[in-house]
Amino acid sequence: MKILKHYSMFGIANSYIIGPDKGGDAILIDPAIMDINMLNLIEDNNFYIKNILLTHSHNHHFDALRTIKKIYEAQIFSFYSHVGEFDSYSLVDGEKILMSGINVEVLHIPGHSADSLVYKIGNLLFVGDVISSGLIGRTDSKFEEEILTDGIEEKLLTLNDDSIVFPGHGPPSILKTEKKMFNLYAPLK
Repeated sequence: MKILKHYSMFGIANSYIIGPDKGGDAILIDPAIMDINMLNLIEDNNFYIKNILLTHSHNHHFDALRTIKKIYEAQIFSFYSHVGEFDSYSLVDGEKILMSGINVEVLHIPGHSADSLVYKIGNLLFVGDVISSGLIGRTDSKFEEEILTDGIEEKLLTLNDDSIVFPGHGPPSILKTEKKMFNLYAPLK
């Protein structure tokens, strides 16, 4: 399995492409922008975008949908049944789904947004804006921050230390590091 990262200046956001080593149907996570670099990543690896996973519905995590849907017949998956102008398959917490030959587990961790989802693929965590290299996601209120930190404690920090964290913004990390950072932050709650 290959994991490719695309960085977009729009929203300073990360997108990820996951697919078989030798090409084939692939998953695209949080398509911020469809530029020539994204197209080259897909085509040079002989991928066909069959599934699109959205971690949440902030437009800098899905703005490329219109262009991508013109090129690929991809199914969109998110918390909501409709994102922008597109229908989406609505996912729920704990759901396990096989897509493009890859097992994906869904974790709903609201707080940054009501629809924030984390996608667990083996020991890989695609966390959107739930956490980001030593930080928890931005929230608009103390109440949302408590919901977010509770969700992180219950659903993420209980996973294996060697899990690799792929955030919506910033560099990847490992969960062991994020646990340490969270524990430093937690007393401030």
